[in-house]
Amino acid sequence: MPITPVDTYTDTWSTGWSSFEPFVLGGQQYYLAYKIDSGQVAIDRVRADGSGVDSASQATWTTGWSTLMPFVL
Repeated sequence: MPITPVDTYTDTWSTGWSSFEPFVLGGQQYYLAYKIDSGQVAIDRVRADGSGVDSASQATWTTGWSTLMPFVL
């Protein structure tokens, strides 16, 4: 059975993102992206059809965090 290609979302990110951690919340896929030098944080929900993302939260944390680790609570 041949595999049919799927059109998915593409975008251009700004530079400097140092950490990217996917996680599931409420049955939906999200990711947390962090810039170590500026502390900029973005949490986005990935659309189920792969057509893009929706911003869930943006913030500025302290700088210098070198490791992020998702966990189930």
